[in-house]
Amino acid sequence: NIYGTEKAKGTKVFALAGKIKNGGLIEVEMGIPLKEIIFDIGGGIKDGKKFKAVQMGGPSGGCIPNELIDTTVDYESLMATGAIVGSGGMVVLDEDSCMVDVARYFLNFTQTESCGKCTFCRIGTKRMLEILTRIIEGHGELSDIDELITLGEDIKISAFCGLGQTAPNPVLSTLANFREEYEAHIIEKKCPAGVCAELVYTPCQNACPAGVNIPAFIAFTSEGRYEEALIAHLDRNPFPMACGLTCTHPCESKCRRNTLDAPVAIREIKRFMAERGGRDGIYTMPEIMKRPEAEIKSIGIIGSGPSGLTAAFFLRRLGHTVTVYESQDKPGGMLRYGIPEYRYPKAILDNEINNILAMGIDIKTNCTIGKDISFDTIKAGHDAVVIAVGGWKSRKLGLPGEDAEGVIGGTDFLWLVAHNDLKEFHDDVVIVGGGNTAIDVARTALRLGAKSVTLAYRRTIDEMPADHEEIEELIEEGITPVELVDVEEILLENGRIKGLKCRKQSLGDYDSSGRKRPEPITGENSTVIFNCRMLIPAISQLIDLSFAKNLETNRDGTIKSNKYTHQTSDPLVFAAGDVIKLANLAVAIGHGEEVAVSIEKKLNPDCIQTFSWRIPHSPAVYFDPDIEPVESERVEVEYSSVEERIKNFLLVNRGVNWDYKIKEEAKRCLRCDYRETE
Repeated sequence: NIYGTEKAKGTKVFALAGKIKNGGLIEVEMGIPLKEIIFDIGGGIKDGKKFKAVQMGGPSGGCIPNELIDTTVDYESLMATGAIVGSGGMVVLDEDSCMVDVARYFLNFTQTESCGKCTFCRIGTKRMLEILTRIIEGHGELSDIDELITLGEDIKISAFCGLGQTAPNPVLSTLANFREEYEAHIIEKKCPAGVCAELVYTPCQNACPAGVNIPAFIAFTSEGRYEEALIAHLDRNPFPMACGLTCTHPCESKCRRNTLDAPVAIREIKRFMAERGGRDGIYTMPEIMKRPEAEIKSIGIIGSGPSGLTAAFFLRRLGHTVTVYESQDKPGGMLRYGIPEYRYPKAILDNEINNILAMGIDIKTNCTIGKDISFDTIKAGHDAVVIAVGGWKSRKLGLPGEDAEGVIGGTDFLWLVAHNDLKEFHDDVVIVGGGNTAIDVARTALRLGAKSVTLAYRRTIDEMPADHEEIEELIEEGITPVELVDVEEILLENGRIKGLKCRKQSLGDYDSSGRKRPEPITGENSTVIFNCRMLIPAISQLIDLSFAKNLETNRDGTIKSNKYTHQTSDPLVFAAGDVIKLANLAVAIGHGEEVAVSIEKKLNPDCIQTFSWRIPHSPAVYFDPDIEPVESERVEVEYSSVEERIKNFLLVNRGVNWDYKIKEEAKRCLRCDYRETE
């Protein structure tokens, strides 16, 4: 037989289905890599979503995660992953699939089909299904995970027939590869994929890393009740304007209007209601909790970026005394020194910070930990400490010549501009990277008068991790990223950079992210040289934790902390923001809230059972659920002209300037928060 492998000969017919572009019956050679079926034959994932897993083998098969996409389709390889060839079912799952719900769905089928002749299958699968249902409904406990594993393994070795022996596969394989999703359902009472109805208030709120009650401020905005809208937002997030201008708005990707026409312009509504609701930049902040003196604790926060200030906001709201330590002369962290003025004006930032500090938060600027005050002194002076410093160290390319004149890191460049230490330059500049920092650097260099701006990226433009809107605005301003080039050599002349030699790349095989790997091209015309007098690598950032050497860290230099409580190896020290993982603004804000709750639970156990802001409430705004939604156009946003904006640092996004337009946009909301009451 010329087809197949030594132990899996011939071909096999599979039913390719799920979140795949090209589904149907396919006949493939045994031994074919899974990724070829999914991306070449199946055409990849629908709607540009990320590949998450594939359920192989029918109802009693197992789930193979994206990390194992190189797995070959043969009996032994599939069994090693917890899956089987089985009936030939191949269900592709994307980022919107809940693995706990997937396991429950398939187990429900096999449990229903159980003949009942053996106790392990008849009763055991029923118990497993009951546990999964309890987890999905928000009543699970961590001990349920161990019980599922024990039951599943016992059923596999004790059931009489093949159905019973393989029935636990969907549960055991998802537990092995997606345990964190089970833990999120149990610990956080949250379904990360936004599928489990009992754990999802609304899809948009569930997708928001800061947990904002989005339907509430949208509903108030639809009636022009802007101050009430702002108060609803401030209940969970003290940075409405920062998010209204710079948030990557993952909420909009989950908006149910996507199935009808286009998502509600959530970010633009947020910006408008914050401008109108916060008169003269003054917000109506939440009340500070009054509590017994014994319950009031002292908290020290290192870093005044969005995660640090959000932690301070919630801790002060809980009645604690809070002191923030900031190494710079002004608070704000990356919001001040990492985001350019044309995206988020510093006057607006000052207003938002002043509103937070006015709650009674003490801040000490120009205070560097390890220099002006020791970490041990801070720990001794407070009941608990939060480390929320930003990723200020630019990651190097790892090439000779990086210390030469004319080479500067992306965050260092933005820091100099924010401090007015770099006001203009007229050289050719090359930026390396594809994230938001690289985009910010390129657009800033253009505004400073650079002779030419080149942005080099090793993958394609479509695969750049930067926000899509930022990439579009970059290209509008005349900077089209040079794709598929990787840095190979820094060219110097008399100790100063004169150019950058790059190796051209071609797209090779698919990796676990579903993207094709860039592979170097060899031979004639395989390199390209960019002449430049300034090179700005903006590939990533590192954290400086030299002041806290006794804390355990991860291999990448971030602090090792509990995923849910953010507690570090020191039980009274917590971490938030970049020190956990480089992320976006909304994630940093979410970390700040989570840290505040964890500290309260640690220092005052059992004092507060439920945190009021974590209970979403439907706003008192009229809504008729019987009216059928009709298609309507999403509101258009005004932007400065390209010719005007590249000459200055004025705000590019001019937003929606008409009251009636924003109200109409807010009324497009389908009000997924609506619940019928008796």
